[in-house]
Amino acid sequence: MASKATPLSDASDEEKYDIDAITKVPTATSITAIPDETINKTFSAKGIENPIVVTWYNDQDIENPRNWSFAKKSWVVVGLCLYTFVVYCAASIITPLHQMGMMKWNVSEPVISLALSIYVLGCKLGMNSPAIAYAAVYGAIVYASYYSFFEAFPIVYLEVYQLSLGGMGLIFLSLTIGCGIGLFGYYMYLKHYFIPRARDYHQKNGKPVEQEEWLRPGLLGVWDVVAGLLFFAWTARASIHYIVPTIGIGFWAATSFIVFRSLVCYIPLTYPEYVASLFAANDLVRSSTAAAFVEFTRYMYIELGIGKGVTLMAGLSALGLLGRHGLFWYEKSLRKRSKFTG
Repeated sequence: MASKATPLSDASDEEKYDIDAITKVPTATSITAIPDETINKTFSAKGIENPIVVTWYNDQDIENPRNWSFAKKSWVVVGLCLYTFVVYCAASIITPLHQMGMMKWNVSEPVISLALSIYVLGCKLGMNSPAIAYAAVYGAIVYASYYSFFEAFPIVYLEVYQLSLGGMGLIFLSLTIGCGIGLFGYYMYLKHYFIPRARDYHQKNGKPVEQEEWLRPGLLGVWDVVAGLLFFAWTARASIHYIVPTIGIGFWAATSFIVFRSLVCYIPLTYPEYVASLFAANDLVRSSTAAAFVEFTRYMYIELGIGKGVTLMAGLSALGLLGRHGLFWYEKSLRKRSKFTG
């Protein structure tokens, strides 16, 4: 058992001493223990008379995730990444098979598109601040753009470039490669820029950096998201080699990853007590919007053409420009007025 749970009211003096020692010993990862008065005040406010303290045996407890070996940490991270990859990969697999499904089951295109819409909605069904509103709306736009690509790919790569189904399937790798590049770039940013400066700030000021600092990489990224969409939109034509718009897709995926990750890191720090609810609501908004977009984006691309259709998506993404910069410069003052912030 890696944790020790003891009712404080029933514990012996020796056990209470052990609990106090555990909660007050500084850990190897420099986690500051919550003061006893803060804990007691929180318990009293919630009407808890006999709280149970659950903690690690000591700062070297091998079952504490912070003390896992690098191999075990890597194994867990890779597993989570693979699960996520499978979820998004499954959504893309069925898109090239629309025509086959229509012929096999004798259904119309709107009906066959429901398969992707319902999948997108179903895989995620399981505030009041500008930051939350922005996260929900912009996240929904990025998510909708991602799934709208699945409707654009058959038009561009099967009809315009006359690729085979297998050849078009390889195009989806551009999304994976782009996200990988974004991951590497974000990791390098954290390791060589953000973390060293955050440590220096903490040493000089005795407190963590402001939450808004986590938004900094997205200040440039939101511009690149729009650029990637426009690059794909106006290079997807027979006179230009298919690798060119594919580069635009990869560029969009890389920058979208960075923008989204910086936002995901920011929200929990600002609203720590409502993290689960925030992410659940955010997922619902994103998935619902993407499910709705899947139902009409193909017809939009057919009527407007890929150039104008994807440009419209880029225009929606441009809303993130004002939102991200406004959030970075003004959210701190707005956050101080909110009773929900941490």
